[in-house]
Amino acid sequence: MGDNFVIFNQWQIKELGFPGWHESQRFWSPSADDVALFDAGLQAALEDAVEHPELYDEWSGKSESRAQFVSSETEKILGRLSGYRRQVFGIVVDGERKLYVSFLPGADWNEYGDIFSDWKTRTMMTSDGGFWFWNIEFSPESKKYSKLDSHGYA
Repeated sequence: MGDNFVIFNQWQIKELGFPGWHESQRFWSPSADDVALFDAGLQAALEDAVEHPELYDEWSGKSESRAQFVSSETEKILGRLSGYRRQVFGIVVDGERKLYVSFLPGADWNEYGDIFSDWKTRTMMTSDGGFWFWNIEFSPESKKYSKLDSHGYA
């Protein structure tokens, strides 16, 4: 696996659960090569998302305040990009294999210690936490990034 990412295969996803997905959701097992392909273009995609959030977040095209939020959060993400841990899932969307990559902060992100020490064995899904917790989808076939989502603030 790597020090800063873990790939959950399709069987682990079904066993551990994947919050927010239907029973009928299809999964696949990505490889380290798929993650390397994702990594190769991620920074450029995020830099583009700062300027064009509507290309990575469907709601940004409908709301100027949402576009500003996504742009601002993405700038914060870029400033901390190397410090995130990643959980990688293979999902099938409209027949297309995609990576769903969930980012969470490294062990030293707060004064309470590593509250996510089991991140390699348990799915971590949050609904707030801002730029510390975010996710994005990636198509290895088209090499396109989509559904960038920096979580809100509680």
